[in-house]
Amino acid sequence: MKIINHKFKLFLAITLGFSSLITYPNLVTAQNNNQQDELPAAPDTGTPTGSSTPGGSRPNTNCPETKLPLRALVANNGKDFTVSEYPDLLFNVPFAGNQVSNIEFALKDPAEMKTVYRTAIKLTGKPGVVKVSIPQQNKYALKANKDYRWNLILYCVGNKSDEPDQNLMGWIRRVPMTSQIKSQKYQNYIQNDIWYDGISLLAHDYFANPNNQKLKTAWNDLSKSLGWGNLDNKSFAEAVLVEPRE
Repeated sequence: MKIINHKFKLFLAITLGFSSLITYPNLVTAQNNNQQDELPAAPDTGTPTGSSTPGGSRPNTNCPETKLPLRALVANNGKDFTVSEYPDLLFNVPFAGNQVSNIEFALKDPAEMKTVYRTAIKLTGKPGVVKVSIPQQNKYALKANKDYRWNLILYCVGNKSDEPDQNLMGWIRRVPMTSQIKSQKYQNYIQNDIWYDGISLLAHDYFANPNNQKLKTAWNDLSKSLGWGNLDNKSFAEAVLVEPRE
């Protein structure tokens, strides 16, 4: 597998240039120390929405047809916050490892026109939910009250071009921890619009306890309510994050 080659560098240059043209909403932050426990109001002050499914895929894609699409597991409703400096991002990848030649993820800082983190993803097993964890190193930490843009691009076997077969884009913003969610239960995160962390926590709980009927029902209900379709997953997909060569 070719890891982060000239295709990805060209893609990053194009997407970073495009992101500089986007107008951001005015995001409300705390006005004084007594308000640090308050979240930004949503959706008027939420993150911009993105493309959680690859609606802009190449017309002559090399990817096989699948029951469910490549999808980012986010709410995509302007409320996709995290309280973590190093969040997990989840993606439903409906392809097996032998159907994909390359998957690449990048986290970008549009305001400073730079890539914060990037990695290649090597599938080693069946299709399923792939977890991308931002490494816990200071240089990758998300700063509070700042929008970041992420991209996931996928090349299927047979693609000989520089253009990916499928492309996802989304936004993430880190907000301060609040007293309402310090219990670190997925319900509290979701109720307070911390969707990245809530979805990730529920996935971890359910996949660790797939026979728990309460968690199974919560996972299926969440999948339906957010329009993901029937994600009948019981574990994370087998995948390896590969540090790219510069």
